[in-house]
Amino acid sequence: MTAVTVTASVRPRRRDSAWVCALWGLVPTLCLHVLLFGPTLPVELAVLDLGMSVLLAVWVGARRRALARRLGVGTPHDLLVLQRRIACGEVPADPVERAALRRLVRLRQQRRWRTRRIVSLLCLLYLLVVTWMWTVVGDHVLSALTLVVAVLYAVLAGRLLRRTAARLDRIAAALGDGDGDGLGVLH
Repeated sequence: MTAVTVTASVRPRRRDSAWVCALWGLVPTLCLHVLLFGPTLPVELAVLDLGMSVLLAVWVGARRRALARRLGVGTPHDLLVLQRRIACGEVPADPVERAALRRLVRLRQQRRWRTRRIVSLLCLLYLLVVTWMWTVVGDHVLSALTLVVAVLYAVLAGRLLRRTAARLDRIAAALGDGDGDGLGVLH
């Protein structure tokens, strides 16, 4: 299969960069460590946080390159353009780009069950932490705050999953059934 070069009628957001994803991991952990340790924050811990965020950026970049190769898209930037088209609800006119977008939509629809399970497990983990903090630690204020965070996470993640599923279904319907477009590559 030859790689598809996507014409960029939409541009990926700057926040979709692998390095920005790494910053989303670095900033909260560094803030948490500053809150816990204050001015006595060990330099080794800050360096560890920075190293982990660099590893996260490298991992995200490698995953995107592998997914772009698997889908037959030219570069990770082209993959981000296709993902942005899904978010905007735009269907390309070029048949080759439509086939690449159709493969991406099919793959994301197949992975939908895994995402639901991960969110459910994270909600269960939150509830276990709340129960442990309430019973073993005895800190009722912190456990109540953790319960509020757990409920907010469950509500927002559920809403996001529903919106994403509806968006994927709309794009899949706009693209058509896609018989004979090379979807067997994903299996």
